[in-house]
Amino acid sequence: MNQLTKYLAGATLTGASLVLMALLAISIFLGFLGELDNVGSGNYSLGVAFLTVLLEMPALAYEMLPLAALIGGLMGLGTLATGSELIVMRAAGMSLWRIGRSVALAGLLLSGVAFVLGDWVAPWASAESELVRVQSLRGASWDGNKKDVWFRDGNRYVNVRKLGEERVDGRITTFDVDNTGKFSHIGVATSADIEGKRWFLNGWRSADFLNDEVRLQLRDRRAWDTSLTPEMINLFAVEPQSFTSYELFRYVQYLHANRLDASVFEQALWRKAVVPVSIVLMCLLALPFVMGPLRDSGSGQRLVTGVVIGVVYFLANQLFRDSAQLYGFDPLIGAWMPTAILAVITAISLRLAR
Repeated sequence: MNQLTKYLAGATLTGASLVLMALLAISIFLGFLGELDNVGSGNYSLGVAFLTVLLEMPALAYEMLPLAALIGGLMGLGTLATGSELIVMRAAGMSLWRIGRSVALAGLLLSGVAFVLGDWVAPWASAESELVRVQSLRGASWDGNKKDVWFRDGNRYVNVRKLGEERVDGRITTFDVDNTGKFSHIGVATSADIEGKRWFLNGWRSADFLNDEVRLQLRDRRAWDTSLTPEMINLFAVEPQSFTSYELFRYVQYLHANRLDASVFEQALWRKAVVPVSIVLMCLLALPFVMGPLRDSGSGQRLVTGVVIGVVYFLANQLFRDSAQLYGFDPLIGAWMPTAILAVITAISLRLAR
């Protein structure tokens, strides 16, 4: 990597970082104002309000990175264009392809940051933010293990209360249906011990519905083999954007295996791949603008241009995502179509800039 490559990538990264920090600062201020209504309820203080807002910032940074990449690229590369540095580079024999490769390198680095934020930092921080908020508002009366979850395992529908990591302290109720959709079995256990994918149901009582009779069973302990672990079941109460890529993949597999609608989670999974690609494209899209119509423009015009393009891209993402859910077409199309259009526009713009 030569000095010019580092210089161009550094200008893009610097611009994107400054824009991202500005956007996050505005978000922190607005988020803190929104939390002031809760101050004074329970143990919810100003410090807790500020902490919950800070913990939500990784998720917001992940969502804002494509916009920050575009505006930062326009600002950073625009500064070089205003000083005629890009013209000097071209005159010295540096091709547009080579300049674009340097800008794309900055986009790849930002994509790596987005991957870390979206797959590790943001899910954990969002969960901690909600935990801090609920514990402060409800105080000691809130039980973090108090969960009431419904899930499906083949032809069995299960309700679990107070699910822990290795034990269920509340009641477990199971409902089995046959191939015609009629109830064939109902079972209730007072608690359960979990060892891997095997559950040991304590205080088991069940009723089997046969053709002309009902058969009752009472057992102190019964083993139940299932494909679901507590970690998987805990995902049922989590919003799709709070999943990691691996959790989304596993959950989509579970939904398909049980013939359940997985479109929302498939879109969330595809979006994990879309965001890094869109960041690189946004960085590249800034290049033809600063070498063309915005070469001699001020920073204000570049900022407005970046905001307009970013808002249009955001609205297109929302439109295709909601349309995919409403009209039932392939989640792959709903997730990738706006980015595919962005890629075509970027390619044409770069071609014309030559």
